[in-house]
Amino acid sequence: MNNWINNPQRFRVGVEILLFTLLTIGLTTENPIELVARNEATPTGPKPAMGWSSDWALGCEIITDDEMYWEGEQMARRGLVEAGYTTLIFECAWEIGYEDDWSPKASVVSSQNVMEPRILELTVQRINVGVGTWGGKQLCLRDPQPSSELGMEAPRDLNRYIQSIAEAGVVYLIHRPCDMATPEFLQNPEKAHELDSRYVAMQEAIQNTRSSLFYATGQWGSSPLAQQKKANSWRVSDEQLPTWDSFIRTLNGVVPYAHQARPGAYNDLGFLRLARFRKMQLTMTEKRTISPLIFSDDMERMDQDTIEMLKNRRVIAVNQDDLGKSITLRRRYPNHIDIWTGPMKDGSTVAIIVNWSGEDIKDIPLDDMGFSSARLQDVWSGIDIGHKEKVYQSVIPTHGSLFLKLTETKPSPPKAWTRFTIDTAEVVAPAKVAMLGTVKVATLIAPEGQGSVVWNDVPGGGTTDVVISLDYINAGASESYKDHGNLNFRRAVIVVNDDPNLHFPIHFPVTGVTWADIYPGFLASIKLPNKTNRVRIQGLDQWAPDFVSLSVEKPAAQAA
Repeated sequence: MNNWINNPQRFRVGVEILLFTLLTIGLTTENPIELVARNEATPTGPKPAMGWSSDWALGCEIITDDEMYWEGEQMARRGLVEAGYTTLIFECAWEIGYEDDWSPKASVVSSQNVMEPRILELTVQRINVGVGTWGGKQLCLRDPQPSSELGMEAPRDLNRYIQSIAEAGVVYLIHRPCDMATPEFLQNPEKAHELDSRYVAMQEAIQNTRSSLFYATGQWGSSPLAQQKKANSWRVSDEQLPTWDSFIRTLNGVVPYAHQARPGAYNDLGFLRLARFRKMQLTMTEKRTISPLIFSDDMERMDQDTIEMLKNRRVIAVNQDDLGKSITLRRRYPNHIDIWTGPMKDGSTVAIIVNWSGEDIKDIPLDDMGFSSARLQDVWSGIDIGHKEKVYQSVIPTHGSLFLKLTETKPSPPKAWTRFTIDTAEVVAPAKVAMLGTVKVATLIAPEGQGSVVWNDVPGGGTTDVVISLDYINAGASESYKDHGNLNFRRAVIVVNDDPNLHFPIHFPVTGVTWADIYPGFLASIKLPNKTNRVRIQGLDQWAPDFVSLSVEKPAAQAA
């Protein structure tokens, strides 16, 4: 993934659009083949919110009524409201304390913004209001500041606080009690409990007041309280910036939370930031690659191409699909492409292919999406690509993506596996075996080949690539948006038969908050030329993940 880090300035408009597409489809660990017949009753719950936030556009110092009203009018004038972007969010700088009944007290400048009539005039144009709050003292500030900047005490009557917000017409609540959620904070049991208890208290107040607020939280910690999560959305990584590195960090951060997405509960990849700072601006290719459906930028500075990108009705339809599912990472080819897929209510499957390398023709195996053949449509343009067998070839721009819809699909033959656990492995020091409950794990595989896990007698024999499946753990998440050396993945290399010509680098996304979160079934391809082979996994320029097992696909004849 050196290409990811060494080309931060090679922007075309596409990064924003990939987040746009990723945010559109919740994440699912279900095989799309198993979901082709989706005649079950549609689960209930609000759909993903679409709108605009003041955060990146106006900052958090002073926000005037006129500024917010103007941004709302621009949303309507430029067709975004008609396209579905109907939520205008006061991210910060609107509350300065509490009234006697513990309802929020608005600042003098913003007093009309949330609680008084003028901003609510926008409802005539079908624009709703959202607000952001810490809901008490800030637990982890992004930048060191005096204690006076830690925020207000939590309202003593949280039910009244929520009720008053809902009565004022607010429909969307962002709750960020931990602005800079580092792994050290999220993995600390006491700190994680304090954070998660704030979320639980807020969601209970929403439930107690029978409010229909859409409740959006930051990242949850590793405490048992996280099992009580009932939020409508939650952050999966740090804030999204208009840089390619930031997109990579966010994309890897969403991988372990795929199974949690469902109707009314979604992974939050962060606001889309478009053009406020020219030195951080994305190209149109990159905008297409990453854009989410809540954006934050000065509407006056947004060009028409970006507006039209945000209004694409086919992409929005995927985001608002009744099934409420999202995509999962199906295959990662390091320094080449990612393949993500997810199911739709109408029985189709959507796929996103992200290009990590240069602009050239990419071979996209349909088998990686779960199919041997399918009819393809380009979601962005609506163009019918036609029926394809086994492989689809397409030119993808650098930092670009494809967004495809698959219909008339034929499932791939099921795979069968030969599994090797740590019980059958040789663990080379300084790496060692650790117990995770009753499961053995190879851990402490150090950088630059210091230590490894080795399996002998791995079956093979042939010249073609063999698909392998790895169960692993990687809780080495990025410390912050400034941590450019850690983009929520770790590099390792698989060496076959200790042959210098048989080195296969693999890039492993994070698997969760703690080193007890196992990610099953991460697929890769290697060569196994001999009848029996020696497979070694070792670190590259950083610590490798912990490993639980290696599985090797059986040849078709054996699988049958």
